[in-house]
Amino acid sequence: MGNEKLEYGQIILGHIKEILKISRYGLFEPEICVRYQTAILVLADALYNYYDDEMRESEQEFDRCKKLPKYENSFGHYREFFRALMGLLQRNNYLKSVVYGEDRDELAQEEGEND
Repeated sequence: MGNEKLEYGQIILGHIKEILKISRYGLFEPEICVRYQTAILVLADALYNYYDDEMRESEQEFDRCKKLPKYENSFGHYREFFRALMGLLQRNNYLKSVVYGEDRDELAQEEGEND
């Protein structure tokens, strides 16, 4: 099961890499902007089971604002949501555990020792 977690984590990292790659190509072109927005929504779906209260609030705010005409396809609005997703990963030490192969229990124990 440890390998499955690592594989899933690598998929998430790969997806983040693609989002960052897309963002380098000038998001003023409508087609690229749509790819960026779609990629962020796919990442949100992939991380949905890891949401904490703070992320749920961010998603609710994102969904509320997305319905407003001025935010409908706003790059900045999606960028803010992407940043919230990255915050979720950081709060859960998700990226550290994927990169270094540590599980959540080991991370909690390590953090407790450093306090």
